[in-house]
Amino acid sequence: GTYWVNSARTRVVDHLNEIAFEKLGLDPEKDAFIGDTGGHRKVVDTGYFSMMRRAQIVVTCNPANWDGDFRLFEALSSGALVFTDELHTPAPYPLVDGVHLVVYDNDDKADLHRKLQYYLERPEEAARVAANGLAHVLRHHRAVSRVDYILRSVADKWARHPEDDNGRSPRPPLRKKPFTETGMSIRASTDHELHANAFPPDPGRPLLG
Repeated sequence: GTYWVNSARTRVVDHLNEIAFEKLGLDPEKDAFIGDTGGHRKVVDTGYFSMMRRAQIVVTCNPANWDGDFRLFEALSSGALVFTDELHTPAPYPLVDGVHLVVYDNDDKADLHRKLQYYLERPEEAARVAANGLAHVLRHHRAVSRVDYILRSVADKWARHPEDDNGRSPRPPLRKKPFTETGMSIRASTDHELHANAFPPDPGRPLLG
């Protein structure tokens, strides 16, 4: 297989080791953990999640060739104050620097040091940003939230441009009010228009699981 070396992550780890242990004087045994936690994206690692839940600050870095990954949203959902490097890809309900998380320059060690020190010295402000980030991702960036966003977007497009809705027969009636269902309510429905006729939903299927 092909493996990408993430030079930015390697650089940030080096920066953090110097900042945390040499400049801020943190104790590596008690105050900070820097480096690979040993977790894996295909395994639910309770040690990894437990470590993040105990942290006041989690610093993460984007993958080498795209913006955002599981680590970012897992970190935000832990309730810690999250630091991440810049996100470039437009997204619905974007994360805002200083409101939901802290954005740093992964090529500027002084920038990362300055922002870490700022929030360590202001725990109430750090807690406020962390709480905003947690609330924002639970509201807008869970898997069910993304599915609901897609369904609402498709429904809005059909309502505004019915001429583009090709290939569905019979055509669904035009909606007279905004899309209000959630993914869970659609899944529970036995006659919703979004269900494919060839695969009727099983009313006995549990909603969760």
